[in-house]
Amino acid sequence: MSKGRLHRRRALLVFAAAFATAGVLTAFALASSPSHGNRLEASYTTSVAVMNNQLPTYGIVQAIATGSGTLGASAP
Repeated sequence: MSKGRLHRRRALLVFAAAFATAGVLTAFALASSPSHGNRLEASYTTSVAVMNNQLPTYGIVQAIATGSGTLGASAP
């Protein structure tokens, strides 16, 4: 590969990296802060229904939990 072609390829890579970085920074700057007026609230209780100890065989302990609760949205 010639020196000129390698120089152009490097310049193109630098330009692409700068363009991508500028795009990410622009998207970050334009992102709005979250609205604290709309909230999702949950209240629940859980308990372990099944405990399956497979630590010696597979190196894991499996726990199956059950529970109940409420989920609701609050508006401003």
